[in-house]
Amino acid sequence: MPEKDYYDELKEHALVQGASIFGVADMTGLPERQCSLPQKTLRGLDKAVSVALHLSDRILQDITDGPTKLYFFHYQRVNMLLDQMGLRIMNFIQDRGWDALPIPASQIIDWEKQWAHVSHKHIAARAGIGWIGRNNLLVSSQYGSRQRLITILTNFAMGLRGVRGLHLLLSLPVHQREAGGFRSYRLLSNDEGPGEKGGNQPEHLRAVREGVPGEKITVSDQPSAFS
Repeated sequence: MPEKDYYDELKEHALVQGASIFGVADMTGLPERQCSLPQKTLRGLDKAVSVALHLSDRILQDITDGPTKLYFFHYQRVNMLLDQMGLRIMNFIQDRGWDALPIPASQIIDWEKQWAHVSHKHIAARAGIGWIGRNNLLVSSQYGSRQRLITILTNFAMGLRGVRGLHLLLSLPVHQREAGGFRSYRLLSNDEGPGEKGGNQPEHLRAVREGVPGEKITVSDQPSAFS
C-alpha cells in the first residue's frame, strides 16, 4: 500500500495559520553557504517546507531613504509570526509521527560571512515560491520581493509539487547584458532536461520559480547572500 502523501493537508494547515505562499523543496545537494547545519542535525531530513508571508505594501511604499520606524516594528512582528507559524507546522508534522526542525526566521550565526543556519530564499526558490532577483532578494510572481520567509526541515511524507523540470535554466543568446552581471534566461518546460544546453549552468542559477515555459526572467550571475 503506497505511503500517504500529506502535502495538501500540510499546505491547508499552513494557509490557515496565515501563510501567503507554501512550497516544499528537496534538500539534496545544498552547498554549505546555503545550509550550514551539521550532518548529524540534518540526518534524515530530506525535505524543506518553505512558507512566505506577504509584508505590508503600505509600510514598504513609505520607505524612501532607509527603513522607517513603522518598518522596524513590522519587521520584528513578522519574524515573530513566522517563527510561531514554523512551530505550528512542526507540531502538525510531529503529531503524525514524523520529524520537523523549524529554522528561525532571522538569526545570523556568522556575522562576518552573513550566514544563517539555512538560506531561506534559496530553499524558497527550490520550492517554486520565487526566484533570486537582481535585488538579491527572493522575488515571487504574487508579491515581488515583499515577503519574509520561514523554513521547516522535515522527513514528512510529501511529494514535491510544481518544481521538477523547472529548476534548470537555459541561457539565451547574450543580446542583452546589464550592468552588475545580470543576464536573461528562459524557463525550461517539464519535458526539457539539462542536456548540452542547460547542463552547464552555475549551481546558484538552478533554482527558479514555477512559470510559463519560455518565459524570460532576469537573474544575477553571482551567488546571493543569505537572507
